[in-house]
This record gives sequence, C-alpha cells and structure tokens, in this order.
Amino acid sequence: MTSRFNTVLSLAGITLVAAPASSQQLTLVPTDSSGRTVEAASVEVLLVAWGGTLRVPIPRTATGYTVTLTDRWLHQQWPERARDVTAAFLYVRADGHASARSAAFTFLPDSLAAPDPVRVSFTRGSARVERQRSATLRLRLDPVSVRRIMLEQADGRPAAGVPVAAYMYWSSANHCGVLAGADSLAAARTDANGTISVPAGDIEYAFVLGDTRWMFEAQREQALFRGRLIRRITEPETRLRVVRMAEVDVELRITRAGAAVPGLVLRAWVADCPCGACDGPLGTSDASGRIVIRGFMPEEWERTELVDEAGVVRWRGRPLDWRRGGVIEIEITG
Repeated sequence: MTSRFNTVLSLAGITLVAAPASSQQLTLVPTDSSGRTVEAASVEVLLVAWGGTLRVPIPRTATGYTVTLTDRWLHQQWPERARDVTAAFLYVRADGHASARSAAFTFLPDSLAAPDPVRVSFTRGSARVERQRSATLRLRLDPVSVRRIMLEQADGRPAAGVPVAAYMYWSSANHCGVLAGADSLAAARTDANGTISVPAGDIEYAFVLGDTRWMFEAQREQALFRGRLIRRITEPETRLRVVRMAEVDVELRITRAGAAVPGLVLRAWVADCPCGACDGPLGTSDASGRIVIRGFMPEEWERTELVDEAGVVRWRGRPLDWRRGGVIEIEITG
C-alpha cells in the first residue's frame, strides 16, 4: 500500500519530494536579494517548435508557481504541436527586479520507465526533477537596474547614431530565422558615445542593428544575420565591436570582342537575406556599355549577374572583387 505522505529531503536549497507519479512538478519561488519571497508579475513556460512558439502562464499557488514537467502536461497545453517542441524555458518577471530566463530544457517522457531527469537552470540556481519526484527552486532575482551597451568601431571610435533594438531572445526556429516571441526591451539610436541603455536581466539578449550598412564584427563572416547578435550581458557596461561597410564608386565597362555592349541589366543578390525577395536590378549598361554605381557596398551583396533582354545570363561575378572600386572591365563571350 502506498503512503499518502511525502518524504522530504533538502539539499543545497533544492527540496526533493518523493511524490505520486502524477507529480513530477517544479515549484518556483522568486525571492529578492535578501531571500524574501516576492510576487512575480508573470511566470511563463516558453515553448519552441519549428515555425511556432507558445507562452504558457503559470498561476500562483500557496507554495509558489508550479509547473508539471511531463509530456502529458505539454500535450494539454499545446496539443497540435507538442510532439514538435524542441525546447522550453521558464521566464520570470517581477516588479522592481530584473527578469530571468532559464536555460533550455525538455520534458519527462511518459513512455520511458526511467527517463533522464529534467534540469531547469538559471544563473542563480537550478533544480532537477525526476520521475515520481518534485522539486522547489528558490530563485533570487536581482534588483532592477540598467546596463549600458557601447558600440565601437575597430579604431575605438564610438559608432554614433546607429539604430539598435534589444530583445529578450528565446527563439528564431523558423524558415526565415527571424526572432519569434521575443520581448522588446529597448529601441534607440546610439548617442555621441555610441551608447544605448537596456534593462538588466538574467536572459539572452538579441541586439539588432537597424541600418544595413552596419554589422557586428563577431558576425562579419556569417552568411546571414550579420546585423544581429545574441548573447548574455553580465556587466554594467559592455562594449560591442561593429563594422560599417565600405562604400566605393564603381564603373563597369562591358564589351564583347572590343565593342561596347548596351542594354545588359546588372542584377545583384543581397548577402544577408534569409528568405523573400533577395535580388533586384542595380543598373543597365548604356550605349557605351557602362554602368556607374555610386556608394556601392561590396559586402552588402553575395553575387551579381549581367542579363540580356531575353533573360539570358551573360556574365557572373563576385561583388567582393570590387572592394577597391574604380573601373571594372568585363568582357562578354558568346
């Protein structure tokens, strides 16, 4: 006969409770820096599936904010996508305190007799939930504060006047790789010192530059999202290196067997374009076979083609080969 009483074991601030199989719960208790319990403005489970996200609010009980970490609970919350869920997070917000988001975790599968435990981890604490057990996590939240983000160029000069948006990041798992479900934290142009302010939080931030002429140096060699940086910020002041794309003037001189070729359209494909319409015309060769482009940014483009009026591609090239600008001689064959 199974006892209706629970056995309690406390280890390092985490309470493990032998409980009926229907438990397998985590109770989150937010506290201030003194260890006193605080009421959260919201506690949510953030669910990620390919092409979709869902936020599940967790109600407060007498003991805290309790969530059941099983596949059965997951199917009850999101029946049409539960099988596709690849990650979950706990996200906590409380007035007067910095927000906190856990690392990614998964749920206890109901089909396994002895599944691996679920570990829910924050910077300031973690808990492990096993089959037929529950746990309580007292999570310390920092006081509300502001962090300064300084954008600087390679020579140390501030990147002033750059539009920047900051978000609480938790998913970009979709066809286009765009942010999904992210909370907006700040949006402003950097001041004369290259600075913007964002609220402090135990979260991953997504910083997005709103001017395509700029990119993060750490992302420069990436094929996509060079103007987006995802990282944690732990210091009161953080410097992020950015790069402005070089602009040059180019003049294409297009010939065939030494004669000028008019009427060819120069098409170009944007380098940092995850989906949608990524190409378009940049110019058409004139009677002297020339196409002149002022302020051309070679790093902005992945490839180019010259196309005749019948739609036939007559030449292909790499814009990065035009970094020095000036006259580009192109000889068309065929």
